[in-house]
Amino acid sequence: MSAGPYTWYKDTRTGKTICKNKQLTQQVIHLV
Repeated sequence: MSAGPYTWYKDTRTGKTICKNKQLTQQVIHLV
């Protein structure tokens, strides 16, 4: 599941959905 420069993946350890920006190599964590 990816759109544009962002990669979305599920962190099964914390149960959070993480959006990673490929260009800026930043991680934005969203609470589920």
